[in-house]
Amino acid sequence: MPSDAEAQKADLIRNTIALSKRRLGKNLQNRFSRFLNIYYANVPPLDIQDSTPETLFALAHGHWRQSQTRARRKPLIRVFNPDAKKDGWRCDHTVIEFVNDDMPFLVDSITAELNNHNLTLHLAIHPQFSVSRNKSGKLSEIHPSGKSVSGTSPESFIHLHVTHVSGARLKTIESGASLRSRRCTRRGQGLARHAR
Repeated sequence: MPSDAEAQKADLIRNTIALSKRRLGKNLQNRFSRFLNIYYANVPPLDIQDSTPETLFALAHGHWRQSQTRARRKPLIRVFNPDAKKDGWRCDHTVIEFVNDDMPFLVDSITAELNNHNLTLHLAIHPQFSVSRNKSGKLSEIHPSGKSVSGTSPESFIHLHVTHVSGARLKTIESGASLRSRRCTRRGQGLARHAR
């Protein structure tokens, strides 16, 4: 039997999905509903209990939009301070979002970069997906991680809330995170070749 917190989280996600269906066109509704369910599946209930469906929708939809086109082995990284008018939500922390090939050491590498900047981690959302993309990198289908679907590749979506920073530090953090992510990608490729 789910705990009260888990039941509240389930209600919150249901309300967020219902909101997304009102906001999105019919072509996107089912895909984005699946995305939402996977996106928040492993987030501890207490981490999002004070969030509204509007916030959870806008947060996930921003990450979804970021992921729509990505070249293979090229990480997508965004470091920003959410703005209610521009992003549809706001928070008191700086947000770091990644879309990348799923690989060992990725989270460790990112955490090391946060430590380099003396940033405290306040929230981490880290879903993994099996993703289909066309030759130009456009997202065509998304499934739960580990689901065996022909033509898919594992990808990590990472959404972090950290100590608020502004100005040039946003770009500095983005550059450092990008460098670490590329190193991690090369290390993962080396391990894969070694395992063959």
